[in-house]
Amino acid sequence: KALRRHSARRPGLDFDLDVHLAGIYARDHAPSDALARLAPWRARLRRRPGAFDAAVASVHLMAGDTAGHVAALARAQQQAPQDASRRLELALAEARFGDLDRAEALLGDAVAGPAALHGRAAWARGLLQLRHGRAEAPATLDGAVIRLAAEAAAHEAWIALAACACDHAIALHQAGRSRAARSRIAAVWPVLEHHATVPLLRMLEADGLLPARTPPKT
Repeated sequence: KALRRHSARRPGLDFDLDVHLAGIYARDHAPSDALARLAPWRARLRRRPGAFDAAVASVHLMAGDTAGHVAALARAQQQAPQDASRRLELALAEARFGDLDRAEALLGDAVAGPAALHGRAAWARGLLQLRHGRAEAPATLDGAVIRLAAEAAAHEAWIALAACACDHAIALHQAGRSRAARSRIAAVWPVLEHHATVPLLRMLEADGLLPARTPPKT
């Protein structure tokens, strides 16, 4: 309620809150029910092409619907094809859950784009290397973590940093460096414990990287 009272000072805060609440709801209920809560926002955001679908993508991911997540980000990118950040978000989603060739094409020369996106570009490239089983994946993802840490001044950036650190941990584990992988997870667990998505937790659980003291959320 306190956040609602301050929403007049920050346009879009009400929407951000509703998306966050829908994501929480989606973890324990049908994604369609969670998305229905956001439906009124589609018309309100018609002057911000792709904004609604970009937000809906996060709700799909919280529910474990990876195909819906990728599809929503694809719709968002199609509505704002000139937006480099939308292209990178879709590249990340494709690299993690979808078509690797599509991810490669989307990534393109993103490293030559705005400096603020270099961390995410490195993250996407590291994910592609990880999916292809390339030996350079741990080093690329380590570099992505360093870049994102330098950019992590906002709450949203800390969540991205924690997720990228998880990908680095998975790459370390696959390279036989499980102790370093667990150390990486432990460093970002305070963020992950509250913001990790179902697919991410499942991947960490499958590799035995979840902290033993905390049961996985399913």
